[in-house]
Amino acid sequence: MKKKGIIRFIYILLALGSLCCLPSCDYIEKYIEIGVKRSNMNLVVEVSVPDVLESLAGHHATDSIFSSAIAITKKKQGNDSSNFVDLFVETFKSNGHSLSLQPFFPCVSNDDEAAKVLKEKVKYATDNTIYVLQSRLEMFDIKQFDVKAMDIDGRIAIQLRGAKDPERICRLITSSANLEFWETAPLTEFISSFTAINEMLREMKKEKESAQSEKVIDEKKKAVDSLFASADYNGVEDNPLYDVFLPEISSGIYNFGTPCMGVARAKDTAEVSDYFRLAKAKNFLPSYIYPTWTLKSYEGSDTYELVALRGKAGHAKAALGGNLIKSAEAIKNETSVYASINFEMTPEASVEWADITRNNVGNSIAIVLNDRVCCYPRVNQEITEGKCEVTGTFTLEEAEDIATLLNSSKLPAVLKIVEMNILDKSK
Repeated sequence: MKKKGIIRFIYILLALGSLCCLPSCDYIEKYIEIGVKRSNMNLVVEVSVPDVLESLAGHHATDSIFSSAIAITKKKQGNDSSNFVDLFVETFKSNGHSLSLQPFFPCVSNDDEAAKVLKEKVKYATDNTIYVLQSRLEMFDIKQFDVKAMDIDGRIAIQLRGAKDPERICRLITSSANLEFWETAPLTEFISSFTAINEMLREMKKEKESAQSEKVIDEKKKAVDSLFASADYNGVEDNPLYDVFLPEISSGIYNFGTPCMGVARAKDTAEVSDYFRLAKAKNFLPSYIYPTWTLKSYEGSDTYELVALRGKAGHAKAALGGNLIKSAEAIKNETSVYASINFEMTPEASVEWADITRNNVGNSIAIVLNDRVCCYPRVNQEITEGKCEVTGTFTLEEAEDIATLLNSSKLPAVLKIVEMNILDKSK
C-alpha cells in the first residue's frame, strides 16, 4: 500500500457527501433520476425507539434482561407496524420479569405505570424531533411543509411542497451534527505499541492455525497443507497489522508530535479498528487513547487516517462537547474555490475553550463531527474569543448545510427515513 503525499496536513476536509455514513434514505437513488427542479414529497421518518429506551436505562442498558428484551422485540417487530413499546412490554412480561422491579424504573409501582412512562419518554423524544425538523426545514428555506406525529410510536409524517433537492433534504433531515473537541495524544505516546500489537496478532494467528491443524485427521490433507506452510509465514503475511495498516512512522519523515497513528484503505478500516480495540483490552495500547478515523479520505483516495484522541481510561469523553454552538455561518473564500465554516461558542463554552487551548499550546486539538475527525489543527496560542474556523474543500452548499445543522438542535435519537414518495413534479 502506497502512502500518497504528506498525510500530515492538519485540515482533513469535511464533505457533506461523507454524511452518507449517517442514517440515510434507501429510496433516494430511485428518485434522483427524475431530475426535476421542484417536487412535492411525502416522507415517513422514524425515531429509533430502542435508542430512546436504552438512553432511559442508562448504564443498565447492558443488563442481560434488558438487552435480551430489546433484541427479542426487534426480532418480533420486523417489518410489522406494531408499536415497539407495546411489544417490548409484552416481551418483558412473557419472560417472567416485572418492569416495575427493574433498576431503570425506580419510581413506578407496577408494570402498567412503567409502560406509561416508556410511552411518555418516546413521545417526548418524538416531539423534540419534530421541533428540530421544523427548525431545520425553516433554515433550509422550505416555507411550505407540515411535520406531525403518527399513531405508531416514533413515526413522523413530513409533507413538503416545492422541494428542489430530495437527496439534500434527506441528508438534512437525518444528520445528527454532533460536534465535539478532543485533546489528542502525540506519536511519542503510542509509537512503541505498534510492534507489540503486530506481535500479538502474529501469535494469535499461529495459535489459530495450530488449533486448526490439530483437527486435521486426514494424513493426505496434512501432506498437502505442508506444501503451503512456508507461504503462510512469508513477507507481509507474517505481519498481520502492517498488512492492513501503514503506521505514521513508515513515511520516514518523523513528526513525533502528530496524533496521526497511520493510514488504511477504506475496506480495511473495520479490521484495523478491531485490532486496536483488542490491543487496548490486552493493554498493548494506552487505555486513554481512542483511535478514530478521519471523516474524509486523503486527497480523494481510498485512504483514511487514524487519529489518537485523548480521553480518560475507560471513559471516552471529549474535552468540549454538547450544545456549545451559539451560531454558525458558511463563508465563501474570495481567494479560493472552497468555503469555510465559522462558528461562535456560547459564553460557557468560550471559557472552557480558552482553558483547553491554553493547556494544549503546541499540541493538536481534534474537531470531531459524528464520531469522525474533521481536522486536527495545532494550537499556537490560547483562544479567548470563543470563535473557531473549519476550513477545507467545502463547496458553499456543503458549508451552508453543515452550518444549518449546527444552528439547529441535536436530534434526540437516531432518525431514519422509512418511506418516501414524490407525488408530482413541476418545473
